[in-house]
Amino acid sequence: MKSVQAIAASLVMLSASTVYANDYNSGYYITDVDVYKYGERATMVPEQPQMPALMADHVLVGIGARAGKTTVTTITLWYRQIIGNGEFGPLLSTNYGSKPSHDLECQYVNTEDKIAITGMEWRINGSDDIAALRVSYRKFDSQGNLGTRIYYGTGVKSNDQSKTCYDPGSGGIEVSYFPPASGNTSVVTGVGLVNHNENMDSMWLYRGTYHNR
Repeated sequence: MKSVQAIAASLVMLSASTVYANDYNSGYYITDVDVYKYGERATMVPEQPQMPALMADHVLVGIGARAGKTTVTTITLWYRQIIGNGEFGPLLSTNYGSKPSHDLECQYVNTEDKIAITGMEWRINGSDDIAALRVSYRKFDSQGNLGTRIYYGTGVKSNDQSKTCYDPGSGGIEVSYFPPASGNTSVVTGVGLVNHNENMDSMWLYRGTYHNR
């Protein structure tokens, strides 16, 4: 018979394994956060042991990744806290994945202090390397209102940031989500990725609705 301690440990392990279903990060400024699944095999659970997701009321301003053999081993998120009244905290970053300390292959980081990433697209090449990254983002005005205009940013090679990381290849981009041009205040607060047979076949985005209050 299992001891109480063993049962408790099992429950902790179960809780950690189900973080994708339960660890939503809604807050005061960003509400109704939910997970949205994209890709040819969108039901595949992201390979990162812990979902790369921000704390409540933080906006994503950058992302980078590295793909190993048949898996996305490393994801880095750059973000800022929403302070209110058009003010944001300093630029911070957190690493995720089975090998969180590994060097990234491709990244995009926007150092402006008043933006929020709203969408992105990816491709992995036949060598299991991140070959393409592009993001969409919106800007906040001085009062904290999220603008309607959508901007786009292209990733760069992490080991040589003078080189862009956007090679769609012959097969094209493998997974993509960009928001509509109007009537949408959705921002991205988490990203999980899957490398399946040298393709980015599954992308889970945590997206929530921004409110200026």
